[in-house]
Amino acid sequence: MLLSFVVLNATGVPILEKRWKHGIPRRALEELWQLLQQTREGGLPAPPTVQLADLLLVHVRRGSLVLVGALSPHAPALLSIELLHRLGDLLEFYLKELSENALRANFVTVYQLLDEIIENGTPLHTEPNVLQQLVMQPSKVESMVATVMGTSQVRDALPESTNTSSPWRRTGVRYATNELYLDLHERLDVLVDGRNGVLQSAEVSHRMDAHAATRARRHARASPARSCTDLIAVVGASACAGVW
Repeated sequence: MLLSFVVLNATGVPILEKRWKHGIPRRALEELWQLLQQTREGGLPAPPTVQLADLLLVHVRRGSLVLVGALSPHAPALLSIELLHRLGDLLEFYLKELSENALRANFVTVYQLLDEIIENGTPLHTEPNVLQQLVMQPSKVESMVATVMGTSQVRDALPESTNTSSPWRRTGVRYATNELYLDLHERLDVLVDGRNGVLQSAEVSHRMDAHAATRARRHARASPARSCTDLIAVVGASACAGVW
């Protein structure tokens, strides 16, 4: 999908580049930067995709940096833009800040991350939980030891979460309590003739709200669970005439 990936600094100079198929010509990057500057000065939003020669360039601005990806003209541009956003989030997660100084100070870690996140231009591992078990987060001590010893900060073994259906969740997690609260709401709508008290129609509706222990609220609509027998016991035999 991605042919190459480039990061431009605040002046439009490439400070990082990763190639999978072929690189982006310098002239194309200059034309893209001129277009971004013109739209920014005019107060207009920059187009997310730009067709230059035989390449389709997508870009995402993160602070003073611009993340640029090169695609073939028929590649899915929307998916590539989402991938650039995810790259920016992961780099910021690892480096604590996404800036030119942070990238220059952690070039080794950044390229190791790119190798794990994208394989031959296709997204591979995009979950922070998996990446933390593959590539160690940079620190001054670890960087100095790796430089002196000539070792890599990439772990030798794959994490267990890569073989599960939910890679965002760590394996072996146990909670002391798992609580789920259900609120059931029932509503009975009845139409009665005011002259003779004859029941005209009746309808029962249900709603169920689920509350998890994490305070995340999810709503689930439940279809009416009452049968005609239950409804007859409440409002009379004519209730099932127009409802069921």
